[in-house]
Amino acid sequence: MTFSRRHALALPAAALAAARLATGRPARAASVLRIAYLKSTSDLALAKAHGSIEAALAPLGVNVQWAGPFPAAAPALEALNAQAVDFTVGSSTAFVTARAAGVKLVLCGYQRLSPQGEALLVRSDSPLHSLADLRGRSVAVNRGGTGEYILARGLQRAG
Repeated sequence: MTFSRRHALALPAAALAAARLATGRPARAASVLRIAYLKSTSDLALAKAHGSIEAALAPLGVNVQWAGPFPAAAPALEALNAQAVDFTVGSSTAFVTARAAGVKLVLCGYQRLSPQGEALLVRSDSPLHSLADLRGRSVAVNRGGTGEYILARGLQRAG
């Protein structure tokens, strides 16, 4: 994933849109935007580290409160569903899974990522060398996330 100036500018705009959705009014009066961030490196985590969202929203009277880090998008979306946060990021798989489960959320931005950035990992000393070696074994993935999707598609492809 490449973090560009365009991404740095888009995140505060998306956060402003989320502030407007969360408060039901333009983000002019003092309000709070609660953002769930993930443990992984993402544009949102970088924006948090740099303070760019706070800087963009402070002149508009919006205070940012960070929640997390969440281990994956699914638990962050659960927090969104429970109205504990107003804004988060996640994979398209997590978004579709949450929508299918009836979570009311709005997609306010999309970033196309390289498929080469996703993989199934095993330890170097593992006896597993192919997806076929997983037959009869248990595999840990975050339910409803990209890991589960990649595993299911890989197993399907491997027969």
